Amino acid sequence: MFDELIYTLEQIDFWSALILIGALYMIGDRIVQGRPAMRERGVQCAIAAFGIYCVSAFLTYGSADAPELLGIAFRALLVAGIVLGLSWITLTALAPMGRLLTAPGRLWADHRRQTERTRQYQREQDEGRRREAEQARQRLERADGTQREASAERRRNDARAAAALTYSLYAPKVTERFSRQNFDEFVEMYMGDDHSADDVEKRGQELVRTLQQHLEQVEPPNEKRTLEDLARWFVEQKELIESLTLDDKLKRLHLAELNARYSDLSSNLMTELKP
Repeated sequence: MFDELIYTLEQIDFWSALILIGALYMIGDRIVQGRPAMRERGVQCAIAAFGIYCVSAFLTYGSADAPELLGIAFRALLVAGIVLGLSWITLTALAPMGRLLTAPGRLWADHRRQTERTRQYQREQDEGRRREAEQARQRLERADGTQREASAERRRNDARAAAALTYSLYAPKVTERFSRQNFDEFVEMYMGDDHSADDVEKRGQELVRTLQQHLEQVEPPNEKRTLEDLARWFVEQKELIESLTLDDKLKRLHLAELNARYSDLSSNLMTELKP
């Protein structure tokens, strides 16, 4: 094939070859206007054709002298010029077919990119929802913590208030046995805000019972020699507890203790009564 190509180029008229090259160049140059990549490929094809022709001609002739080498180089230039124009025309004509052949690959690549964008968007959405859920959980925990602390503070205040009101009621009779300083020291040490609400309520109940015991030592309940006196005392204590600004739970607890105390005292009094 290379022998035939060399023979054809040796037989072609120089001016005819120039006219053919010029025509192909002008047509190809117009076609590749605005297509630098296509133009670059055409130049690469022409350079490759020049090299291939030189090697093929040299192998065909074997050893050659300087004039023959110059002729080979000249004809290689003609081949490069023809290939340049033809490659521009051919590559441009085959470009749609190339795009058609590569369309499945491009579609697959587009599909993968779209899938990755969708996954990335989904991950971002999931992460956003996770952050919102975590923030909502933290807000709820803070709100619950604030509410629990407020409830605990209210219970501590109620317990201290109940103890203070009880002491103010018993103070005239128990001051010598349990002074105000003793009361304040007990409240500060065992019923402060650094203790839990349960502990403060428990200590408050113990303090009230202690005050009641001191009162009984000063004014023994047995001095209420009649059921009428005992009943009057019970009603007074009940009205006092109900008038206190305490939590309902504390009120019910004090009333239960009062009922139990009244039951014990009335039982003792009935035992002591003689017909």
